[in-house]
Amino acid sequence: DLTDEEVSRSLTWMAPEVRNGDFRVLWLGAPEALPLDGWRLSDGVAYATSRNGPPEVTDLLPGSPSSATRAIASSIRLAERGDTARLGRLLAPMAVRYIVVPVELTTGLEEVGRYPVPPDLARALVSQIDLRLLPSDPGMTVYENTAWGPGRAALPERLTGPVPTSLGSGVDLGGGTPVLADGGPVRFTGTVPPNSTVLVAEAPSSRWALTVEGESADRQRGYGVANVFRASEGGSARLRYRTPILRYGLILVQVGLWAMALRSLLRLRRRALDLEAPRPATPAMAGTG
Repeated sequence: DLTDEEVSRSLTWMAPEVRNGDFRVLWLGAPEALPLDGWRLSDGVAYATSRNGPPEVTDLLPGSPSSATRAIASSIRLAERGDTARLGRLLAPMAVRYIVVPVELTTGLEEVGRYPVPPDLARALVSQIDLRLLPSDPGMTVYENTAWGPGRAALPERLTGPVPTSLGSGVDLGGGTPVLADGGPVRFTGTVPPNSTVLVAEAPSSRWALTVEGESADRQRGYGVANVFRASEGGSARLRYRTPILRYGLILVQVGLWAMALRSLLRLRRRALDLEAPRPATPAMAGTG
């Protein structure tokens, strides 16, 4: 029963920003106010992420928590307790560019309910020195992460040293160069510069593989929440996620189960129609003398 004035509609300006590299939007607030399902942060507060702007159909179900999603929750709690003033640096390796805190479901309606976030959380977000408050609709608060870096990026030269394997105090990824811009969601192509360190802001997994000019690049866990590849040679590159063969088997099993369920439903439907069909009248038995 939502109107056409959904809060997320006022964020369509985000989509063109993908020209500067893929990014995530972190949604934070009361579960009733979020435009998609998420994970529980605390009593009355949940969080969720979408890609490159307001959520699409593929973002509506949050999926299983990963090391990255758990790191988001831990980072927010640190800020809420006052233990960090650089939340943006903690969120940067997950390619979080914007934080949206909705307090209403729709805009333009006076009778719509409001769902404010706890005061400690609101104060924590305002006090972060690497979050910039943006003009926004009255139904939400929007921050931009000034430490953000693209979701697939060649790290800036100042970060050419060894990449930490844990998040620690985070990192400022500003100045990273977007790479591998074509394709998706699990296969990307493009070029990478020589002697570069390529960060892929997806949950760490050895199934991510990068080849540059046909040669495999070494992968390691980056900042505890992402994948990092060392590309000594630059040139044409391909990034892909190697889907487990077992997944295809499970898909076939699922298709088979759906087929069985559909067949059972059709049988039940035919049986119900047979029972509802009128029966031919039975002639009355003639009386006997």
